[in-house]
Amino acid sequence: MAFHLAGYIGASPTPRPDFLSRSVPDPLLTVSGCLADGLILPEYGWYDGPADVPGDDIVALGLAPKDAAELLAEFADELDPTELLARQQALPTGSKRLGFEVIGVETWGDVHSWHCHNYLPMVDSVLDVRVNELGLIPSYDMANRLLEWMLELPPEEEPEPVHWTIVALATVPNG
Repeated sequence: MAFHLAGYIGASPTPRPDFLSRSVPDPLLTVSGCLADGLILPEYGWYDGPADVPGDDIVALGLAPKDAAELLAEFADELDPTELLARQQALPTGSKRLGFEVIGVETWGDVHSWHCHNYLPMVDSVLDVRVNELGLIPSYDMANRLLEWMLELPPEEEPEPVHWTIVALATVPNG
């Protein structure tokens, strides 16, 4: 499956927060500022190009075409990263997909992660959702099962009422 480039961030694996289950890998790679203090982000949204990201730990973010269209429709002119996403560019040539994260996107571009809710112990056995050594979900289909499950949770367990989607995280080739 091809993914549309949504933007770039500076991110490296971060220590697992104490409130997360030990089933979540330590360290963990995430795009959520709720879990990672060291994210490098612009004031709003994501960077348009890898050269814009200060530092060396650059991660490209991509969305499946269906998810990109839904995000664009949800936020129209409200969210900064939609301009790059609307171009429907592929992830950079030579990038290596690291895995997927289910994220909730706020109007101003802040991001929550499914890990913020410590769902991994619940879905490991129920949905057969696994994570890799970075805490990322290895396949889009597995991430989609998780997302559908999250959106059907009862009110006392449901995530923030924001736009939830699936993002692919990929390395950016040097050069």
